[in-house]
Amino acid sequence: MSAAGRSRSSIAAKWLASSHPSATPPGCWRGAGSLEGMPFLVGMLGAEFEAHEPPELPSAPAGPAGRLVRGGGRRLGIMPTRLAVAVETDLPPARLFEVLTDWPRHPEWMFLTTARVVAGDGRGVGSELAAFTGVGRLGFLDTMTVTRWEPPAVVAVAHTGRLVRGVGIFRIGGGRLIWAEELSLPLGSLVRPAARLFMRWTLRRLVRAASG
Repeated sequence: MSAAGRSRSSIAAKWLASSHPSATPPGCWRGAGSLEGMPFLVGMLGAEFEAHEPPELPSAPAGPAGRLVRGGGRRLGIMPTRLAVAVETDLPPARLFEVLTDWPRHPEWMFLTTARVVAGDGRGVGSELAAFTGVGRLGFLDTMTVTRWEPPAVVAVAHTGRLVRGVGIFRIGGGRLIWAEELSLPLGSLVRPAARLFMRWTLRRLVRAASG
């Protein structure tokens, strides 16, 4: 294994082992120990994380041996892809959080997507969600488990479906709405620019929905 590969494996192992956000010192990335461990967020959001504690991604789904679940792996062109976007807003965090986590309202801002609670009450850690994206019966199902619930600032999920695997987090505060994901995507690096544009457009739709 190359040095880069050993470094990635070490970060992944630490990430999986760190299951309690409260154990992470302020200003550090869980699973890496410093801001250098997650440069994708630092680079995209810049000074935002110099003034505020950075959002932490929850542990990714793990297989029987504690390995990160990566779907079909690189042999099928599927690779871990990290994405993060932010938009500025002067809306109260409580209002944004209310609309963000009103799962039946997903179609108002998440393109061609309906969401419902399938276990729990949808208002806390351990609740399970199912979101279908598509038209008619043509589309895909994204199943999720809520892993962090800290209104009105943070909600995080683990994506547990067959097609969508990984972790995601929304964070509200400091006049910004932030959305970050680590997903296993086909042709990950190639789809990243389009995915970022879509995520930013989606956040703006969310802000508009919360403004109504």
